[in-house]
Amino acid sequence: MAIEHRNEISIVGRVSGEAVPTVLPSGDEVTTVRVVVERPRAPAGRGSRQRVDTFTCSAWTPRLRRVVRSWYTGDIVEIQGQLRRRFWRNENVPQSRYEIEVNGAQMVAMAAPDPPSGEVSAPTSG
Repeated sequence: MAIEHRNEISIVGRVSGEAVPTVLPSGDEVTTVRVVVERPRAPAGRGSRQRVDTFTCSAWTPRLRRVVRSWYTGDIVEIQGQLRRRFWRNENVPQSRYEIEVNGAQMVAMAAPDPPSGEVSAPTSG
């Protein structure tokens, strides 16, 4: 019986900064964006104190690069893709990192706009 291997990632989280377009030495283009995903709260005395995981997400196709460049800090987004380990040399020292190679991406909720400078948001009655 053959078992099919899969590498499928799906995350929903908050965009933590502006997308960064990069042209590689090969001429390929990639746009990366960092997404922060909150961890569920662990029961008292159990698990890590780390409250979030941060993922670097890489968009390679022109359509996906446009999508991630349209996002703003604080937007909530959903990303599907595969986990990849990238290798490179920096000053002849081998380095690597894991990132999500995006094959699907969409906005879930836009970030709340900041009030104009000097103004304070009015409380809502409820």
